[in-house]
Amino acid sequence: MSSTRLASLVEGAQARRAGVTADQISLSALEAVRAERSNPDQAVEHYRFVIENATKERDQAFLVPAYLRLADLLEQRGRLDEALKSVDQFFSKQAEIQPPHAPTDAQRSLMSLHKTRLMAALKKSGHIAG
Repeated sequence: MSSTRLASLVEGAQARRAGVTADQISLSALEAVRAERSNPDQAVEHYRFVIENATKERDQAFLVPAYLRLADLLEQRGRLDEALKSVDQFFSKQAEIQPPHAPTDAQRSLMSLHKTRLMAALKKSGHIAG
């Protein structure tokens, strides 16, 4: 989806007051994707909002992608401690995500590899005792 089309969707939903209230989680997820390149710190905050506020069943579809993108984005920004915390949070919360939105084996494996990589990087930098 082009960034213009994505912006149009977000702005259209924001123009409809009821749409914003009902779709805060999905709008935050879209805003996060949109902000990843232009404003990564804002994208991080949007992903965190999704993770912290996706309590309704219809919002759960956004949880696993938000965890995956947040961990990647934090690592790319050099925020390794925060990235590791988000991966650990993913593993502690994964059982609460109901099917069909629960993480797949591949997604759990990806996050496990991510955790291994982050721990190695933190150990190398002296942030984790070896």
